[in-house]
Amino acid sequence: MIFSSHFWQMVSILVLAFTVANTKRLRRSFDECSLSQEENEENKPVSLGNVDGKIYYAEKTRRTWHSTRVYCKDLGMELATITSQEQANFLKLAYDANTFSDQFWLGGRDSFQPRQFSWDKSGEAVTTLNKFLWFKEDDFSYQTCLVYESEKMPNILMYDCEFNGMQALCEEM
Repeated sequence: MIFSSHFWQMVSILVLAFTVANTKRLRRSFDECSLSQEENEENKPVSLGNVDGKIYYAEKTRRTWHSTRVYCKDLGMELATITSQEQANFLKLAYDANTFSDQFWLGGRDSFQPRQFSWDKSGEAVTTLNKFLWFKEDDFSYQTCLVYESEKMPNILMYDCEFNGMQALCEEM
């Protein structure tokens, strides 16, 4: 059976259309992958350095306290604690407008009693923070978690643990 030139023109047009469509689809897929990779790079935790045998990491995605806790654990870390003057001084000096500024969840939360905070990792009472950082209280009664506010003059804040607006401060021992 011999095919006419009209048939071969139609086949050529279909092949071209198929190629163009696949090229556009592949381009979209590539662009999506590139964006995903850029987002992953942007959301990658940044090492702030180490002090007292622990390494602090900051990451800018805003989450609740509970989802931040899971995020840190998924990376093999814990939400950060500040248990010494050296650690408080280190974090104060780590302040950087690009990588470490704003508000970050800490690993401290109340025990369903107002202002009775403990470190989530150890269960120990948070008793030393007010000795070396300014502790700002709010009107929350309970179910609050601690936040490190990274500024030139840092603060410790209390927020509702379900507030979806803080970044991650993780630590690795």
